Amino acid sequence: NGSAYLVWFFRAHGCHIGKDVCLYPTGADPIMTEPELVQIGSRAAIDDASLIAHINSRGQFSLNAVVVSAGATLRAHSRLLSGATMMPHSTLLEHTLVLGGDLVDENTIVQGWPANIVLNRDALDAAATTALKT
Repeated sequence: NGSAYLVWFFRAHGCHIGKDVCLYPTGADPIMTEPELVQIGSRAAIDDASLIAHINSRGQFSLNAVVVSAGATLRAHSRLLSGATMMPHSTLLEHTLVLGGDLVDENTIVQGWPANIVLNRDALDAAATTALKT
């Protein structure tokens, strides 16, 4: 299960991993299948989640980068598929699927199969600021 050794292992296999990353603290199955195509930003947290950089659709096999930006979080049993990107401080809640090529916006929390927006922290902050002014 999660330790600094996992980060070192995946870095040795070509994964670009930033500082202070929490990688698989409770394990994962499957874990990164193509670490050389995965980028993980500093202070990101990836629990029992899958980072899948390949796709085989109707016999057409392709490899695409998977990006988990700084401060992003993948909770238990979430999946980020080939070509998907998580922007800084975005969150995948439990049992969430982000389809290939999709983008999870900055400061956004998503959940579901496929992922739907649950909360955008920027919109919440704006609403709170407006409420305080009135």
